[in-house]
Amino acid sequence: EVAAAWVAIDRVYLQPGPEEFDGEGDMDGDGHDRVDLVTDDITLNLITLANDIEELAVDVPVTSGFYHQLRIVVPEACIAVETEDEGVYDYYATPGFDETLVPEEDLGMAAPCDGADHLQTPSLPQSGIKVQLPGDGDGVQITGEQYILLVDFDAAESFGHVAGQGDKWVMHPVIRGGELELSSSITANLVAADGLEFPDIATDQPMTLGDFVADVDSEEEDVPFTDPDEDDVYTATFSAMLPGVTGLIVSVEGPDGWNYTFDPVSATVDLTSGQNVVVDFTLTEITASP
Repeated sequence: EVAAAWVAIDRVYLQPGPEEFDGEGDMDGDGHDRVDLVTDDITLNLITLANDIEELAVDVPVTSGFYHQLRIVVPEACIAVETEDEGVYDYYATPGFDETLVPEEDLGMAAPCDGADHLQTPSLPQSGIKVQLPGDGDGVQITGEQYILLVDFDAAESFGHVAGQGDKWVMHPVIRGGELELSSSITANLVAADGLEFPDIATDQPMTLGDFVADVDSEEEDVPFTDPDEDDVYTATFSAMLPGVTGLIVSVEGPDGWNYTFDPVSATVDLTSGQNVVVDFTLTEITASP
């Protein structure tokens, strides 16, 4: 029985679909590059993760597009296999495994990894573990500003003997029931109706659409509208929202002391994984409060 399985990870990235990617840094048309989620060295004991979750990447922006694989690059690994004598282990490691990479609480148990051998990890140090993403051949489509939330290993079947070579083990990672869940986002666009006149909100200070905010009933903080493209279309985006929420009310609020008419008055949206919902509002009338 494998009692511990220390895996060094030095890169986790999303691989674009073949139609959008020709090689690192070599893109055609509207294609996009790989997106790195993890670039710092991390060492995990997969056995302890069997009933737990480890956050590897948090709040990492992902370029819109199709992605067909998640890849996890594993340059080194070591396993401890319990023998018939309880508390006594045989160790199998990739050549040159550095036991100082393991978590501090495991240092004592992992010390014999230094000098151990006979653990094979085919292609994992180069192209990594390849996790196929859902989709109809193209992979998963990410729209808007999205974030990776969850990737889960099933380590129970990730190691085994090399056929016909009892003194060698091979790492063949199995990801069973693992999920890639993407947060959702809501973008509100705001424009002024043709001919609409803005009052002054202070002496010689005309009101602008930049004085308005977008509101979503599930969020504590409103988001101000901005015009980054300077095209008189103001936008406000709520990023990294939990998917699966339905019936969210999106509305627009303006400076106090005035009444506003918007078309529509508000919008109701449902969020699914990886979706960016866009809602368009037009400010049609401004009147002074009585």
